[in-house]
Amino acid sequence: MTEAFTPGPWSSDLQVSFTHVECADGEKTGRLAASVYSPLNPRRPLIRVGSLSDDPKEVLANTELVLAARNMLVELEKQSEWLKHIRPQMKEIAPFSIMAGIDQSIKAIDAATAKARGEA
Repeated sequence: MTEAFTPGPWSSDLQVSFTHVECADGEKTGRLAASVYSPLNPRRPLIRVGSLSDDPKEVLANTELVLAARNMLVELEKQSEWLKHIRPQMKEIAPFSIMAGIDQSIKAIDAATAKARGEA
């Protein structure tokens, strides 16, 4: 699997600060945001994470979610591979409903990870 993402681990000082953000409509506005950094350039933010409400708690929660995204992607891909690995053995002993659940889980995980990788 080719890794097209900026190398990690990403980090943040989790400091919420006032920043100027250009909105999709071109308007520039002041917003609360936190920065996410790559180890390749720890002085320049890779991403500025804000919120709809400018609530500092929401900004920090959104930042934590962004920081966790890479790990979640890797773990989901591991789960899909594990389910695919055990599926043949489970087919021999598991009822149809469990097999349908395994197949549905594999399909959902693979669709989500493909989308995260820009493949969907």
